[in-house]
Amino acid sequence: MHRPTEQSHEEHVEAGRRGGRGRSKASGDSDPVETDSPAKKQRSINKAGDYDPDFAKDDGLPNDGKNPGRVEAGKKAANTRRRNAANKPSQSQDDNDQSSKQSNDDNQPSKQPSHGKMHRPTKQSHEEHVKAGKKGADARWGKGSTGRSSGKQSGLQVQDEAKQAIEELSKDPKIQSLKEKQNGEREQEIKECQQLLQQAFMQSSKPDLALMMNPKGKNLIQVIRMEHRLVEQLGERLTSMLTQSGDQTDDAILGMAFNIMKLLSIHAACEEMVVYPMLKSKGHNALAKQALEEHTQMKSDLVELDTISNQQDQSEFLEKLQKCLDDTLHHVTEEEDSLLPLIESLNSQSEIDQMLVQFLEGHMKSPTRPHLDAPTEPPANIEKNVEVAKMDMQMDIDEGRFEIPAM
Repeated sequence: MHRPTEQSHEEHVEAGRRGGRGRSKASGDSDPVETDSPAKKQRSINKAGDYDPDFAKDDGLPNDGKNPGRVEAGKKAANTRRRNAANKPSQSQDDNDQSSKQSNDDNQPSKQPSHGKMHRPTKQSHEEHVKAGKKGADARWGKGSTGRSSGKQSGLQVQDEAKQAIEELSKDPKIQSLKEKQNGEREQEIKECQQLLQQAFMQSSKPDLALMMNPKGKNLIQVIRMEHRLVEQLGERLTSMLTQSGDQTDDAILGMAFNIMKLLSIHAACEEMVVYPMLKSKGHNALAKQALEEHTQMKSDLVELDTISNQQDQSEFLEKLQKCLDDTLHHVTEEEDSLLPLIESLNSQSEIDQMLVQFLEGHMKSPTRPHLDAPTEPPANIEKNVEVAKMDMQMDIDEGRFEIPAM
């Protein structure tokens, strides 16, 4: 074992290599550093049978598994670590003991921290090893995934970027001016929605509100905001009815719940087909991605709500409904504080008019129920939505979810 010197790490490594070459040439062997791969060295150690590769030490001795000094050092390290594992000493005490032993006894080998067990060598090539690792990752986390931690890190990065973008928008005078102008119409929006709901529910307990929206005279921003108000007003009515009703859900409660599900499903699909692609095309990728993530959470809430909508016990239904509304209101607030003013600032009037046409056309081509496995980005979502919408509409008819009252 070499005694400690004041050499740098690089000098120490080079000196070890020179010593290894000298010993190899003296014995007539080829230079293991130049000709032997790490995997080949490791296999020779395993074949020796009396050396534990899991506790290998970089002690400067030849790495052939036969040198008596190295074999003895390996055995001693293995026994020491097994005793330590059995006694479970604290990390700080173990570090102190190591430091004390190294300073008091120069004849003892220097103890390096363990980095866990080494992988047992195989006969795979590097390419085969990498391919096997990717195959295992795909099996654990899904095809194309690099692992759960990387996905989580990517999601956090998107959130951070979106948060920074929203903060910058909040300081932009133009964005704030447009926000104030749009919010100035809020009271009128609420009044219109209340009148629509009152008239609709007077004539039917399960009106189909998606067919009764009147977008005439409204631009894209106003249509999106009106749909926000309609869901908000439905949520307030439904929550009030649930807290005041008995133990059973009636047709009026289910009618409101089904309308919330349908309106949110259609609204989300239209935004995913028209609005978010536009944001990405104009350099606001993080904002669009975060909005899509919030849509996914909202759809998850809606799926749970739909699953228990016909239960007689309303306690779980009310709990899931409240979570769905909370998530939706958070998303609505974020959109109206930053995204809607941004949309107006990024586009000309003709571009906004064109997006309105596409948005309204999407109403008749969008799913009326939540689908977590459906694509959320063009062109896949545009093609799939038409197919799924037909099935959803037929299910709505078969189950009698909606009625169309005479207005």
